[in-house]
Amino acid sequence: MQPFVIYTDASADLNPAFLRAEDIRVLPMTCLSREEEPRTLTGYESDEELRDFYRMMWEGAMFSTSQITPGEYEEAFAPVLEAGQDIVYLALSSGLTSTVESANMAAENLNRKYAPARVHVVDTLSATGGIDLLAEKAVTIRGWGLNAAEAATAIRELAKKVCHVFVVSDLMHLSRGGRISSATAVVGTVLHVLPILIIDAEGKLQVIDRKRGEKSAVRELRLLLESTWDKQDRNMYSVHGDCLAEAEMVEREIRSAVKDARIEKRIISPVIGAHTGPGLFSIVYFGDRNKLK
Repeated sequence: MQPFVIYTDASADLNPAFLRAEDIRVLPMTCLSREEEPRTLTGYESDEELRDFYRMMWEGAMFSTSQITPGEYEEAFAPVLEAGQDIVYLALSSGLTSTVESANMAAENLNRKYAPARVHVVDTLSATGGIDLLAEKAVTIRGWGLNAAEAATAIRELAKKVCHVFVVSDLMHLSRGGRISSATAVVGTVLHVLPILIIDAEGKLQVIDRKRGEKSAVRELRLLLESTWDKQDRNMYSVHGDCLAEAEMVEREIRSAVKDARIEKRIISPVIGAHTGPGLFSIVYFGDRNKLK
């Protein structure tokens, strides 16, 4: 029996084969649209299923997502705790959602009921590829034989070092989400000025720069990586909103700087894509997050 069970949710973008091989369990989330019935996202969607979401977004469909409730957390976690196993849950950043609060409410109730088994909620201060990097580390830490409390503490420290640098092509999605003004979105769209964003030290989205055109933006991603990257860790994620050509451009640029990088390209979950829109491209890695300003 594993020393603890690792959970994440459908906002992550882990390869389904990795999820199965390492017994990482995924809490589903619901994607909503005016055009169709709600869809449950499981984290096991194929690339073709994910592209179907983005096809609709490219055609103008708007999606939103519902948060996981404390009751849903309790329903998922209770059988594991009842069997005597601890849980480490890697939660989407508290700077992006109140999901962490719901998870902590559920954990408080469950930890009283099923003591000494416990749920350890980790605010990853991350999303998408950042959660993926931390999930990989969680598997490694579990293999060392650490208990759940020790692992959760170690992962919280690692979370401070995850760097997310990304570019959003569909400015109207950012405008609808209140990240930029509608006037900025219109002007930026006309001039093809692309914002470069990060997830900051508090786990919140922050626009740090703007570049005109994809090539200029990709070069900036490389420069930011070179100035902040932890050279002891070459594992990286290139998550994208159904724009493989741009993701491959990012990979080529990064490999010219880090030739032995392990870069995994993944289509970003609609849980995040619903808010960023199609056309997002990024690089996510371990480094000095505080320098990304």
